[in-house]
Amino acid sequence: MKAIILAAGKGSRLKHYTENMPKCLLEVNGKKILEYIFEALIENEITEIVMVVGYKSFMIKDFIKNHPKFSKLNLTFIENDEYNNSNTSYSWWLARDFIKNESQILHLHSDLIYFGDLIKKIVHHKRENILCIDKKISLDESMEQVILDENEKMVYMDKKMIPNAHGKAVGVAKFSNQAINSILNGIEERINIGDKNYALYGIIRKKIDDVDFYGLDIGDSFFKEVNTFDEY
Repeated sequence: MKAIILAAGKGSRLKHYTENMPKCLLEVNGKKILEYIFEALIENEITEIVMVVGYKSFMIKDFIKNHPKFSKLNLTFIENDEYNNSNTSYSWWLARDFIKNESQILHLHSDLIYFGDLIKKIVHHKRENILCIDKKISLDESMEQVILDENEKMVYMDKKMIPNAHGKAVGVAKFSNQAINSILNGIEERINIGDKNYALYGIIRKKIDDVDFYGLDIGDSFFKEVNTFDEY
């Protein structure tokens, strides 16, 4: 299985820490965020990775180059030169030629810390299209909140307060070829009207009626997002 990692943004909400480096290179307990991600993938024998970079991308490439433990990774870098004026769906669009023919991909944001057990859960899940859901977090209107049916199928998702929401959709997901191309079609519609600033999960939200997406509760698996000063 191939993984796509989105790491183009500036991490502006962590400006004090990210003025001189990409967010995925921030250290947590003596280890870069990106190290946690790579180690979780390697533990699950996922070594083919497409990484969309932008802000200070040379630092990410130098970090990987100087760490022999990552030499087994087959990395393809995609440059998003418009990282200041675009969002995650545009980064996906730039990587389209490397993912559109895959039977399945693992989708990862680069500001999340987790271990191999979570990747194992999603890779081996019987459903083809899975979004990890944090059901323990206190929800606010900045989050992609979801409603799931009795089979954990997503029936509604929106970035606002939803009564009786089951949790937050986080940036770890698995998509089938059908889902990949449905999402890419949705992104192309935005690109065609000049909109490069649409979030990927906003596109997924619009595709819920076309593709069966299911939620996977992260449960007791360790999971932390590094998006704000408080979280860091």
